[in-house]
Amino acid sequence: MAGPTPQQLIVVAVVFCLLLTVLSPSSSSVTRMFSNRHGHGERGITDRVVTLLPHGHTFVEMGANDGVNSNSNWLESIGWTGLCIEAGPSNYKLLEKNRPKCTNINAVVSNKESSTIFREFPSGDLYGHSGLHDFRTDAEWDKLMREHNSPPFVDHEVRTSTLSKIFKEQSYTSIDYFSLDVEGVELAILNLYPFEEVPVRVWTIESNKLDRNELVTFMEKKGYWCEHHYDNVNTICGSKVHL
Repeated sequence: MAGPTPQQLIVVAVVFCLLLTVLSPSSSSVTRMFSNRHGHGERGITDRVVTLLPHGHTFVEMGANDGVNSNSNWLESIGWTGLCIEAGPSNYKLLEKNRPKCTNINAVVSNKESSTIFREFPSGDLYGHSGLHDFRTDAEWDKLMREHNSPPFVDHEVRTSTLSKIFKEQSYTSIDYFSLDVEGVELAILNLYPFEEVPVRVWTIESNKLDRNELVTFMEKKGYWCEHHYDNVNTICGSKVHL
């Protein structure tokens, strides 16, 4: 049997476009919807979150970066409200500018109220190595600097705070969605999290730098099921009680 002619293919394409116009939002709305949903943060994560939380309203994003490359940005655009926590001073300035509707906090989460030094490389190869001074020994910092020809850096004093304190300040008693991306110290943060005090329904946790078996075991003990996202970077965990 002969296949469809080019003219028939054109007719099918036109009919499909007409159906899309009738049954869907305007083409500009469709384009805007997909660009907003997938243009920021990890592609597909927000789709999964909304599937799990069709009536969700609140988020907390820790490691909010500049607020644009962010898992909560699209959620905020569709009416969610929340809290963005960012330790890096330069990123925090951009966060305040880019996300004025969000409650933005410049702090390092810790087990006590105090302050610490955040070493920031403004640009260059070491930009991604900005972080808490105490996370490396002096010898490790010296080695890193020598390997990259001693680039300029700035040491900032940054507030440290417990999550319990932050949540009390913002009157948070429960959270629909928590996005955690803190460059390899996610398990340390989870060990500080007040699970019983402020329950979370769904987590996304950057896990490509972690022992994932350890992460899943930890979260299962806290009452969550977990799945590794198809991007091979994040793990999504949902509450067995609150979903």
